[in-house]
Amino acid sequence: MKKLLLVFALPLTFTVHSCYEPDAVRDEDLPGLLQQSCFDGVASGGETSVDCGGPCPPCASCSDGVQNQGEVFVDCGGPCPACPSCFDGIQNQGETGIDCGGPCPDC
Repeated sequence: MKKLLLVFALPLTFTVHSCYEPDAVRDEDLPGLLQQSCFDGVASGGETSVDCGGPCPPCASCSDGVQNQGEVFVDCGGPCPACPSCFDGIQNQGETGIDCGGPCPDC
């Protein structure tokens, strides 16, 4: 009696994911990852400041066109340079002279 030995070769493929590979994070996981990183009170995960910039919402600045971070008006006052006024000793905001004309009293 002869013995018959059958050998089957099956092709095997493996996919290895690393946290550094772009395809390692699925789109549906992204909100959870951003929440962990963008609201943890720490500059981490590629943020440019604490919980902002990089993968998170943009950081507040004095040139972002938004009144935020304690500004008196959009991008001025508070932590930003003083807001233009008719009493700042500077010819600005469309004044025709220093602190007069334009939106200020006539010169």
